[in-house]
Amino acid sequence: MMPDGYHRRHGDLVAFGVDSGATRTRLVVGGGKVVQDGLISLNPVSGADYTLAWRALLDAIPREPHDELVGCVATASMSLATTKHEADTLRRAAIERGLRGEVLLINDAAALLFAPPLHSFGIVVSVGTGTAFWCRNRDGQVYAASGHEYILSDEGGGFDIGRKGLQAAARAYDGRAEQTLLLDAAVERYGENIPALGRHLATSVALKREVGAFAVNVCQLAPIDPIADAILERACRSVLLGFRAMLRHARDSVCPVVLTGSLLTQQSRFRDLAWAALADECRSCHLYEVPCAATSALWLAEHLADVRDALTAPIAAEVVVL
Repeated sequence: MMPDGYHRRHGDLVAFGVDSGATRTRLVVGGGKVVQDGLISLNPVSGADYTLAWRALLDAIPREPHDELVGCVATASMSLATTKHEADTLRRAAIERGLRGEVLLINDAAALLFAPPLHSFGIVVSVGTGTAFWCRNRDGQVYAASGHEYILSDEGGGFDIGRKGLQAAARAYDGRAEQTLLLDAAVERYGENIPALGRHLATSVALKREVGAFAVNVCQLAPIDPIADAILERACRSVLLGFRAMLRHARDSVCPVVLTGSLLTQQSRFRDLAWAALADECRSCHLYEVPCAATSALWLAEHLADVRDALTAPIAAEVVVL
């Protein structure tokens, strides 16, 4: 479908959607076909080469020389502070490749407010490497919480869980706390003892990705290690705080909720705890699972005219004409 108001100049129209989180990028094209599922994250905080990541994404879009693009890039790197920089970077990379068309840049979690199943009303709870909470109520008011990167926020996300797991391992190594299976898991995952690992992570350009990866080990060990399980329970309480804030803003006892992000959509002890806690918090809410925002981004690309006017602050979004 071609968005209303989009005037194609020549060639065929290639519709695409992109979901770029803290660790990887997924690209889908018209019809929902996954083209790439492991591209470099567009978020510079992930430690990747930012310009290279954008070039790799644009090069991965299947097209002929005279085709034009209509797309949506839903990326964790989009915020009110970075919108202009993201748009300028996309334009430069597109000009280098002679691309033409129209691309919506939008925060990855915020994008889910407007695509099915929410259709502009409801709550988004995103828990991956970081956390983000969004709400759009029936009056069209939009609210957000967390998502300010791992120094200021993101409690309950993969980085937070991974960091707490590694700290528990370090305390066990030093004898400052009781022993935990997390210690052996940390040494095995990173191939270094605790002193060397601490130095390595402190100087890593990919700190967020490397620390966040240890959340997998915490989730795996939680059923048999009380230290790991306590970390997940605290993380779930942090997620509940964000959810409760959005429920207050929704002002509706029957509010649809989208759950997204790797920690809420991949089977683990954390997913079980979080889903049960969220369902108990709002028993009249219907919970929907959206494993990847790429198909939602594709829907937004194809229906841009329907949502364009709603893309206002605090939503970080910009339509870039190439």
